[in-house]
Amino acid sequence: MNIVLNSKLNFLCGFLVIFLPNVVYTQVWFDIGLNGAIGTGFLTNSNLFNDTRFNVAPALNNTFALKIGINPTEQHSAVLELGYMNRSYEIDQALVPNKDPNTVYTQNISFSGLQTGLFYRRTIDATFIELGSVMNFISNQKLVDPVNPQNELNIYISDKSIRGVFGISGFILGTERVTLVTGLRFLYDFKDLRATNATGEQYPFQNYNDPSLFQPVRGLDVQLNFELNVSLGFLYRARCGKRSLVFEL
Repeated sequence: MNIVLNSKLNFLCGFLVIFLPNVVYTQVWFDIGLNGAIGTGFLTNSNLFNDTRFNVAPALNNTFALKIGINPTEQHSAVLELGYMNRSYEIDQALVPNKDPNTVYTQNISFSGLQTGLFYRRTIDATFIELGSVMNFISNQKLVDPVNPQNELNIYISDKSIRGVFGISGFILGTERVTLVTGLRFLYDFKDLRATNATGEQYPFQNYNDPSLFQPVRGLDVQLNFELNVSLGFLYRARCGKRSLVFEL
């Protein structure tokens, strides 16, 4: 037991001896900011694309968040976000059983709640790419179903979802202390959005009563992203962390 403990302590000490000087040398700095995005998205499901009775329609979604950036070097950074998201999706449904065969019905679902995110950013000159994930904690959801308003009383979406994120953005305008960033983000759900109950498993095909349609549903979104950053170490990093800008004030 002592041998294992001593080995772990020796490894920790060795790691600190190697890591800490690098952190000091690279002059880590921080920035904070406000992040907002607006975009559109659609639900993905094999039946939505293979069955002519269904058509996905665009709907607006948006997010607002506080952001903290940790920058160990000029090119690499980690970003934490905490904020609010609102997601919305629409599906056109035709040939609904026991309904007018010449009428197309548009079903909309929207849900909102807390969103947290963790990203890695790689910066080259005035642009960066980012990879990461966000977690949605859904507190409100609403279904609009003109086929059967009784369906609107049910819960269809799980209270949590995890999404992968890929983005590309650029430093557009600013000074050494304050910068404006804009770009695109693409988001995709890692797992089924549906609630794990009898009604959730039927979404979004609850008006068809056909169990063969009841397959996992995920969302794919694209968002125009805006971010206003304030550097907390702009004086300290004047030599090592200067960002390139398209327009510099």
